[in-house]
Amino acid sequence: MAGSPYAFGICWASPTESTTPCATSTFPCWARTSARSFGRLQFEAGKLQVERKIGLDPLRVMAALSRNDTIGLRIYDITLSGLSGYVRGEMAPDRSALNSFLERLSEDDAYAFTLTDSVQAEGAVRFTLEVGRR
Repeated sequence: MAGSPYAFGICWASPTESTTPCATSTFPCWARTSARSFGRLQFEAGKLQVERKIGLDPLRVMAALSRNDTIGLRIYDITLSGLSGYVRGEMAPDRSALNSFLERLSEDDAYAFTLTDSVQAEGAVRFTLEVGRR
C-alpha cells in the first residue's frame, strides 16, 4: 500500500508515458472493478451488506410477482418489514390459475413465497402470500 502512491507519482512525473495505463496497473480499483476478481468480491460483499440493512427489496419482490404470464393477477397490498412480508391480492378466474402462479413463484431463486390464506370470491381467488428470502 505504501509503494502505490510512490509508483503512481513516478508514472505521473514521466513525460513520455500516459498516466492511464500506469494508473490502472498501479491502482486496480481505477479499472473496471467488475472485471477483476477482488473488485467483484468487494461488489458482492457490498450487495450483501445493503440487503442485510434494508431487508427485502420492494422492486425485486414486485418483479418476481409480475414475471411470466400474470394475466388476471391484481395486487392490492405489499407489506415488507425487515426480512419478511405479506402480499395480498387476487387471481382470476379460478384456483387453478392461482396454483400455476404459485408454481412459477416457487422457481424464483431470490425469494420464497408461501400461501397463507385463500378465499374464493366472485370471478377470482383472493390470496395472502408470505414472502421471505431463500
